Amino acid sequence: MQAFFSAVVFLFCAVPAFCRESLPPAEGETIKQINITAVRVRESVVRSRLPVSEGMPWSARAENEVRAALHAMRIFKTVLVKSRHSAELGGAVMDISAEDGWYLLPLPFYMSGGGARMASLMLAEGNVLKRGETFFGFGLSGSNGGLVSVGALWGGWSARFAVFDINYEERHYADGAYSAGSIVSPTPRDSGAFGAVADSYNHSSHGFSASLSDKILRNFETELEFKSDTVGYSPLSGAAPQDPGRVNMLTARMRYFGGSGAAAQERTQVMSFGSIFRMGLSDLEERIRPLAAPRYFWEAGWYATGASVALDSAFDFAEIGADGLWRVESRNRHMLTLRGKAVKGFSPPFSQFIPSNRPLGLLGQYAREFRGDAGAGAVASFSFYMRGTRRGMLTCEPFAETASVWNGGQRRSRSGAGVNLRYRFWRFPIPLGVNWTRSFLEPDDVVSFSAGFGFGK
Repeated sequence: MQAFFSAVVFLFCAVPAFCRESLPPAEGETIKQINITAVRVRESVVRSRLPVSEGMPWSARAENEVRAALHAMRIFKTVLVKSRHSAELGGAVMDISAEDGWYLLPLPFYMSGGGARMASLMLAEGNVLKRGETFFGFGLSGSNGGLVSVGALWGGWSARFAVFDINYEERHYADGAYSAGSIVSPTPRDSGAFGAVADSYNHSSHGFSASLSDKILRNFETELEFKSDTVGYSPLSGAAPQDPGRVNMLTARMRYFGGSGAAAQERTQVMSFGSIFRMGLSDLEERIRPLAAPRYFWEAGWYATGASVALDSAFDFAEIGADGLWRVESRNRHMLTLRGKAVKGFSPPFSQFIPSNRPLGLLGQYAREFRGDAGAGAVASFSFYMRGTRRGMLTCEPFAETASVWNGGQRRSRSGAGVNLRYRFWRFPIPLGVNWTRSFLEPDDVVSFSAGFGFGK
């Protein structure tokens, strides 16, 4: 009987103590300890990404921000964050359990169509060094030339180096427009629908670029880039631009962004080949379920470019630009996005003129473009979240856009509308999609298929 009463007394005392240890912390309670358990990545790396540390006040919002920061690392397969009150420590204890992995992966691609052929090979590794790092190498050979690029993402830093050699035909039309071509897209065939061709020439470009960027604060990034580009022209019919030569330029960029909930963290989501091995899918259930409340995201960027003889450039010129984005996401994950961008060049050579196309933020693909030493563009799009499962996500994004460029005081504008239809497999890093663009300037529709994170040339 005495043993029975002793057991009752023990349970009466121990159970409340256990419950007290399992209680969640009170708002504002000091975080006394953060425990981190992971498979490979070093604890110091995880701690450097957390928005809180010991000694800071605990809150439910802070815990959600910790969870979002871990998801944003894109190396975890599962993430579990639980906080509890510790009577022994006299404060809050945060327990973090995460499963990560590593990969070393070659991925070849081949695409053809519309007169273009392109083959590429991507080599990528992730978290092999147990620091949450990514190293990659990329080679591309297309109908218009090729490029090789290597890069790394390490903590808040990223670095990239690329060499390129491009050669494609360019046409200048009698109405002042130019054909649009690039390394992965040939110059569209001349159907006669755009009027008379005034000049036709080959445009060659070869050189290299190197960039380094740093995430100084949680929502502030800077980048420095140097690019050397030797430009040449050879006439096919009519005249060719008369200012070939080497362009060496230095660019400084800054970007500031923010938003509600985890929206700002999700901006850092980039293409991750680790998704093939479930890495970066720790928030999969959150991606496909409806949001608890609408949320918004915004970002603003500025840059300045300069070229001079001091950089061994054949030209002296400067360029400044600014852009902004605002996005709101509904509970059922439909998204309204507004974009804007403005650029001004000072005495640029012809090769550095601003086209009325992607450099001004447009989403559509167009057979022709206008060019000038100043430009501005605006885009409105609405992304319909059509279906989301544990397999993938289907979205449909109609858009409308406009852009203008100025050259010698003369303004030339273009506008258009279209739709992007994309399907993204969660376990495959590159979405598949189709883009249809209707130009309000030319009697021409452009339809393209893509495997990538955007639709572009």
